[in-house]
Amino acid sequence: PIYFIGTSNNPIKIYSSDNTGQGIAILKAKKRSKLEYVNISNQTNPKQGSWSLTGAVTFYESPVDIIHCQFSDNNSEDALNIVRSDFILSNSILANTSSDALDADFSNGTIKQTSFVNLGNDGIDISGSSINIHDVTITKVGDKGLSAGEASLMQVNKVTIKDAEIAVSSKDQSNIVIQNLLMTNSNVGLAVFQKKSEFGPAMVDIKTLTSSNIKVPYLLEKGSKVSVNGKKLNQYRDDVKALLYGAEYGKSSK
Repeated sequence: PIYFIGTSNNPIKIYSSDNTGQGIAILKAKKRSKLEYVNISNQTNPKQGSWSLTGAVTFYESPVDIIHCQFSDNNSEDALNIVRSDFILSNSILANTSSDALDADFSNGTIKQTSFVNLGNDGIDISGSSINIHDVTITKVGDKGLSAGEASLMQVNKVTIKDAEIAVSSKDQSNIVIQNLLMTNSNVGLAVFQKKSEFGPAMVDIKTLTSSNIKVPYLLEKGSKVSVNGKKLNQYRDDVKALLYGAEYGKSSK
């Protein structure tokens, strides 16, 4: 594990003056890492020969607490990639990413009081994970603000999503439950569908939604379910997957 503990007046800075730094990878650490008041910027992902990781910062089977940290201007598929790990991300900023900000795979975690700003692709993207999100702002998103796939559970309270291509996406047997959502200035509000044949339909339940300037309020595939402000939506599309991934909405998927 790593223990990087700075202060508000004297944060630890990890940066690359020529943008060639290959970030940080923590693999199979037995004890919990802690990053507090750490600023990580101008990194790429680790790579050597034919081996590479997707994240500028990666925690693989390594639990971690990330508090009062900044991830900015990193040129990698994920600014922060957490895989098969328990984590807390709080009071932090992820900004100016070339692609995804946070990608959590097969992990359990909490994200709170954190901002995601000016993102090339997704804000929070999870697969096979269970995540609690509270008091989060996601602004200027190239693709999806919140994205859940591969039978994930995302429980959300008090989230604002502005200027996104797609505000919320649930697919492949995932379930997103949101207590308070404000979304504005987005092309698609909700996209709920099945992408992979080995999974099933998806669900979204928004208890309280406030929205404005959403060009397409929702794209819902038959079999999937959406409830907004206590009302079940029932206008279905057969071609949701075909409309996404750069065809009409969102970005092409690798």
